[in-house]
Amino acid sequence: MVLDVVCEQIVEKRFEGKEMLKMYGIIFLGLTLGALLITLGFIFLSAMPIIILLLVGLVWLCFKLFRSLFVEYEYDLVNGDFEIDKIVNKTNRSNLLSISLKDVDKFYPYDIDSFNDAEFDSVLIYSYSVTPADAVVLVYPDKSSGRTALIISPDDRMLEGLKKCVNRMVVREGFAQA
Repeated sequence: MVLDVVCEQIVEKRFEGKEMLKMYGIIFLGLTLGALLITLGFIFLSAMPIIILLLVGLVWLCFKLFRSLFVEYEYDLVNGDFEIDKIVNKTNRSNLLSISLKDVDKFYPYDIDSFNDAEFDSVLIYSYSVTPADAVVLVYPDKSSGRTALIISPDDRMLEGLKKCVNRMVVREGFAQA
């Protein structure tokens, strides 16, 4: 029985591939539509008030879309219950996952070369990167999505807390090679 294991960690998602494309796409689309609206404003001077409102709306929309790219994950571990929250732009929080670590049947270091996602019904990546070097995999049964692999990037303190709460045989089996 594990007593009083409490850990919390914030993991900031890095800008990589898709996120960079989204960021540049928002900037390009905003500038293109803004230039188009300004050009239309000079062509149709009588519609200038409406075009100014559209420009303000476009700036607001681009600002909101751009800020929504800043994502953090918060890992909370309290006495065997593990929760992950998604924090968008340090303001909007939503709970993504809540599991009991006693249900975990595999727990091992993540290796992109040997990881086979075909073994699982679903794979969840709540990490700072799509291919994190220091990640671990927690495998657990889920009622709605079946056998699920959860990939996270815990720091040393969180990893030790997870090892204390997961079944000892599962930890020993998964970290035997490490």
